[in-house]
Parts: sequence; structure tokens; C-alpha cells
Amino acid sequence: MNEETRTRIGNVLFDVLEKQAFLFGDPGEAPDLASVDGYLAASVTFAGAAAGRVSLAVPASMAAELASNILGCEPDDPAAAAAAEDACREILNIVCGHVLTELYGSTPVFDLGLLESGHLSADQAPDWTASEGGMALSVEGSPVLLRVEIPGGIPPGTPT
Repeated sequence: MNEETRTRIGNVLFDVLEKQAFLFGDPGEAPDLASVDGYLAASVTFAGAAAGRVSLAVPASMAAELASNILGCEPDDPAAAAAAEDACREILNIVCGHVLTELYGSTPVFDLGLLESGHLSADQAPDWTASEGGMALSVEGSPVLLRVEIPGGIPPGTPT
């Protein structure tokens, strides 16, 4: 993936997190992957004009904050902890839709698969960022991992 496309996709994530969960990205800051013990991860497949998968991993410590901001409760509220996984999946769902629109425009129709979630260890994070379409972005000073996998490659430039 070229740097312009990487920036565009990163900006999609920043925009969604800001508007949906009041979490702010730091585009110029390199995240410290070693600062996180583990991640809550989610992924979703898509098919249509292209097929692939979009995956998101947020630090476990950020997942409850993400949920609390969406729910409008305090991060230490038991409801936030209970909704952390669902909140991550919902953010991923929105990010996926916006990434596909950013890459392919608003005309193509895509079908999304079922959202899956799980855990990612800190040791696995470098593999995510090293893969084609993988990136680590700084959000509120913590690393957030995003991976866009499209067999045949991610289209460069502006959609037609």
C-alpha cells in the first residue's frame, strides 16, 4: 500500500473514532507497540466490487473507554466493560464501510460478513503492522492497529 493510501485509510479511522467515540488520533505520532499488554481485536469480511477483510485491534485498556464513550457512561461502569467487545465490533463495522467508500467510491455495493472478535497478544502486534495493509496508529497516545486485506492489492489514488 502506498503512503497516500495508508494516510487516507488512517484518516478514516481517526474520523470514525472522533465522531463515534470522542477518541482522537495523533497522525504524526508513532505509537509504541510495547506499551500495550494485549488487544481486543475484531474483523469483518466483505465482498462485492472487491473482496477482503478489515481488522481492528484496540488496547484492552481502551476498549472499555471506547464503550463508555459510545454509551455515555463512565469507563469504570460495569456496563462499559460488558459492552467493550460489542463497541469494538460496531466501530469496525463503521470503519469498514467508510474505508470501502474511500477506496472504491459510493457506487459499488458491498456485502459485509459476520463480525468476529477475539484477543491479540502484544507479541502478535508487530505481525499485524508488518503485513501488507497493516498499520499502527496513535489514538489518545495508545497504539490502535488497523489492517485492510484485499487480495490483488489495495487500489491506489482516488476512487472513480
